[in-house]
Amino acid sequence: KARCRASRRSSVGSASRAARAAWQRSLAEGRPASCSISSATSATRAGDYSVSVSSLASTEQWQVPTSGSLNPGQVLTLTKGSLTASYTVGATDDLAAVAAGLNEAAAGAGLSISGTVSGSDLLFSASSAGSAGSFSLALDTVAQTELVGGADVAGWIDGQSAVGSGTVLSLPNGTGGAKGLAVNVTVS
Repeated sequence: KARCRASRRSSVGSASRAARAAWQRSLAEGRPASCSISSATSATRAGDYSVSVSSLASTEQWQVPTSGSLNPGQVLTLTKGSLTASYTVGATDDLAAVAAGLNEAAAGAGLSISGTVSGSDLLFSASSAGSAGSFSLALDTVAQTELVGGADVAGWIDGQSAVGSGTVLSLPNGTGGAKGLAVNVTVS
């Protein structure tokens, strides 16, 4: 059975501002990156393999600054690829009703995105980390504020450049016993 040891490199590459901040906090606090085996193929040999992370995965998040309310008739639209969900603000809707309405529309459209009220703003987040969760948000066709871009983990397994997908770092090709190994990388 393969085991993994995670280490961090001081560079965080082109990660989002929030991912870089989380990474820097974990460095300052001395918290180690940890990994667990996600999968392995028949090509993977038992052993200890180093995992070096250059940037952590991040979860896409957008903000709608509202000053506490939206006007009746305004339309919020979530878009992910060819999927779209919209909600038209009703005359009696408060922010919680708007978030709930767009959450219902998103679920109905097959979008894994949820919204909440945060102070006087609406926040919408992808359900999982990584670039596959990326989406856009508009209010009356005007793009809103992207707080965090969805990004995949990046790094190396056994000294070889690995492929990131969400929080999973894998080595589908390569040389040595780690070939076919995939690990889930998190900061503890």
